[in-house]
Amino acid sequence: MPSLKTNLLSLGQLLQKGFVMTIEDNCLKVFDRNQKLVIQENLSQSRMFRIGMNILKHQCFATSKNKEEWLWHLRFDHLNFKDLHLLTSHKMVEGLPQIVVPNDVCKECIECKHTRGNFNKFIPTKATEKLGVIHSDVCGPI
Repeated sequence: MPSLKTNLLSLGQLLQKGFVMTIEDNCLKVFDRNQKLVIQENLSQSRMFRIGMNILKHQCFATSKNKEEWLWHLRFDHLNFKDLHLLTSHKMVEGLPQIVVPNDVCKECIECKHTRGNFNKFIPTKATEKLGVIHSDVCGPI
């Protein structure tokens, strides 16, 4: 839906994560595994449950990677922590604090450093019919 201006909450995904929902008397209630009420919302005139959440005020949604070494890891475009520590120990960057190498792993670094699969070795180099083999520069002029 290109004109959609808000996020949708999937009741199916909540169910898979162990939440329990009840809908009765035009009211949606969502409970966690401990039967604690998490969300309660009345049905709107447009027949939707409009749930307003201000994420910034809730501690449980805050990221755990707020330490200074993660900030510098991001500032240096995901430079590995050992090299950040090297920059600190050799005083190569002014204002760079002492970097402690964390035990956590950066998800983006792992995804970006995956190697690609091999190209098919049996690609025909000689065409047997018109347009049988096409060579193109897919990355543009270099």
